[in-house]
Amino acid sequence: MESESLKDFLRGIIAEKAGIELDKDVEKQLVSDLYERLENQIYRALVNELSDQQLDELQSKERSAEEILKFIEDNGIVTKDVITRVLIQFRASYVGA
Repeated sequence: MESESLKDFLRGIIAEKAGIELDKDVEKQLVSDLYERLENQIYRALVNELSDQQLDELQSKERSAEEILKFIEDNGIVTKDVITRVLIQFRASYVGA
């Protein structure tokens, strides 16, 4: 996942919800806080796409974030589709809240 793309997405929904231009420090803190939540939701959704057997194999050894994504993709999960679904849900939840 490209962090700058996700941060741009977050800046956009923050601006949409706020309706005004926020102080740069406030925006930076919001992006930081929301980025962590969004990244966790993306990884959770990707892992939830795996079968129990695939999940056991994934957890059988320590892996970096890149290795986890490669494992997920190698097991037939279309990460782009899952990430898009999470972004849509995240936006709806944040802006609609």
